[in-house]
Amino acid sequence: MYTWVSNVGRIELSGTTFLNGVSKAANMMRDGLDAEAGDDVFIDLGNHWQSPVWIGAALSVQAVITSQPENVLAVVSRDSVNDAQGSRRIVVISRDPFGMPEKNLDAAVINGSLEVRGFGDVFSPMGSFQDIDPVLRNAESVRCLSELRETAASLIESHNIVTSSRIAVAGITDLLDRAMWHVVIPVIAQCSVVLLDGIEDHAKTCEVEQVDRLVVID
Repeated sequence: MYTWVSNVGRIELSGTTFLNGVSKAANMMRDGLDAEAGDDVFIDLGNHWQSPVWIGAALSVQAVITSQPENVLAVVSRDSVNDAQGSRRIVVISRDPFGMPEKNLDAAVINGSLEVRGFGDVFSPMGSFQDIDPVLRNAESVRCLSELRETAASLIESHNIVTSSRIAVAGITDLLDRAMWHVVIPVIAQCSVVLLDGIEDHAKTCEVEQVDRLVVID
């Protein structure tokens, strides 16, 4: 389902592995970090394979993914901790290709890649999503579940994405774009996504990865 390619490694996640990671992360969010439906969660993990896992986890607990870190639960990489100052709690997720936990972290942050290992592989949601449920807060704009589905459907049609498609994505920094290309589109279209993380030669990597379409969003 996902292939992560960077200058330090390459990792593949099947649909089963992805859902396993989402379940563990969602269980940690709800049972370990007390995240509840409607709570705001700030997630900034770049174009790493951990990004779809934690965005998927936030959606699973029916949290609202926000672009603002102030006074909310923040899930970030070690390099992005300073961007999450002012958060209620900061969870650090490792950028190691295999998800190995970070070492020598500040005591004020939570070592998410270590703690998540202790949570279950199956997540049982407390309730079901409604189309009007808010799921994403980007600046002053709040989008509900049905709006995310409509946006995804439009992008799937405009990019001619089908189940057999293999889409490479690069340069994605906007919250809505990350939610779309990291989780919503691959889940709805059941296509394969290649996350290009810090790759400069997109054309060569796409050729090696047998990519059908490259999406670059500055």
